[in-house]
Amino acid sequence: MQRPLLLNGCSTSAKSLVGASVARTTGRPFVDLDASRDVASVSEQSAGMRYGAEERSLETVLGPWRSGSSPAPVVALRSDTLVVRSTRLVALDEAVVVTLDVAPAPGSAEALATELRSPGYAEAHARVAVAGRETGSVCSDVLRVWERDPIVVAAAERSYTVDIGAHSVGSRLSDALGSPSMVLLVSDSNVEPLHGAAVRQAIEAAGHHCVSVTLPAGEEHKNLDTMRGIWEQALVARADRRSVFVGLGGGVVTDVTGFAAAAWMRGVRWVALPTTLLGMVDASVGGKTAVDLLSAKNAVGAFWQPHAVVCDVSLLVTEPQRGYTGALAEVVKTGLIGDPVLLDLLESRAGDVRAHDARLVSELVRRSLRVKARVVSLDECESGHRATLNLGHTVGHALEAEAGYTGLSHGEAVSLGLVAVLRIGQKQGWTPAPVVERTIALLGALGLPVALDRGALGRAVALIAHDKKRAGKTVKLAVVREAGQVALVPVPVDDLCAWCVDLTR
Repeated sequence: MQRPLLLNGCSTSAKSLVGASVARTTGRPFVDLDASRDVASVSEQSAGMRYGAEERSLETVLGPWRSGSSPAPVVALRSDTLVVRSTRLVALDEAVVVTLDVAPAPGSAEALATELRSPGYAEAHARVAVAGRETGSVCSDVLRVWERDPIVVAAAERSYTVDIGAHSVGSRLSDALGSPSMVLLVSDSNVEPLHGAAVRQAIEAAGHHCVSVTLPAGEEHKNLDTMRGIWEQALVARADRRSVFVGLGGGVVTDVTGFAAAAWMRGVRWVALPTTLLGMVDASVGGKTAVDLLSAKNAVGAFWQPHAVVCDVSLLVTEPQRGYTGALAEVVKTGLIGDPVLLDLLESRAGDVRAHDARLVSELVRRSLRVKARVVSLDECESGHRATLNLGHTVGHALEAEAGYTGLSHGEAVSLGLVAVLRIGQKQGWTPAPVVERTIALLGALGLPVALDRGALGRAVALIAHDKKRAGKTVKLAVVREAGQVALVPVPVDDLCAWCVDLTR
């Protein structure tokens, strides 16, 4: 419980009572910002642990924790504290936010206020029902969420959490599934023999009927023919709109599972269970689901957010070294976009990273997903800022396609794409030379390719025209300004192709 706990909800949701109880249980300070006084005795019950406070702001309350002078507090928020979305997104990033759900009397002023504030209540790490329940039971649910410390992707009513831990599939899958009519478990020929039986057992132990679909492994099978196979299996299994699709595997499996769920019955829920580092730090989160079409990477797809994501890092022990190493390119990319400390961590402990140090890997996954969640929450459907997540991918996807999706792994292609865009950025005056050299050295230290092949790059430039970010004859190129700061620069496709060719001369 390293982050503060913020209790949100309407004025009749007993935030003060629940917050004081959780604070007593955990020995943490309790701060009451709630303007209501739903239980008069709370002050007496929590004497010595309660700061006084309608007049205190959230910023003031979190200050001592941010400075390290106070443990993470429990805070009962005013009903309107998180109405402004920019404030809410900061709170979701820095704290664990739990909405206490209760239905106000119909037609009351509180009911109208709750309706107006509903977006602020929906975007939370969890929503816990209060009506008709004992305070102890509510507190237990709240405490479990706080202990899990999930990451949230804020997408209004489609918001969902990402759980990161070890040996967590069994404990989290039941909650993630809810009450489906049946479960369609999608995996591939590599992962299913390793983890399929255990996941099916967990699904069936939760009382759900499970039907398995096993796909051929590999990026070359990420196509419409594979999609048709999933839908035909769903049809035979009589999957309906209450069914849940579960993607168990790497980025290919989670991408196609999400797309299959988006199209089946015009959209059903799906859950991502990534088994690779790439799947955890990138593909399973964000709702970008797609398949390839000929040489066009991810050309056909949809934005369809998962219902939940469970990142069980203990599953990574079965991932081949090449796939694990390749995924580190996405981790480096994430550090460049929004977490310079992540770059420092990779540099200082490169040996431990390559050796799969479990606690370190969990930290890499958490930091990577925290950055991605922030970006996706700001721009769910890539109308602007989210395109920064494509850093290194414009050239990387072209190289991956040129190699037939087998010569280079996705991560290896991204590594080379990063090298290309860094070198281009340096030549165009966008990226400082020290940042370029530092990043390329880090990629090499992690075991990733950094040498651009003239022939491959020359052939790949023709495929840049297939990039999804292209608008007419221009592409939005993500470039590095400083470590942790990325910008989008409109670049003519012809110029980008010419710059790529120049890199190998």
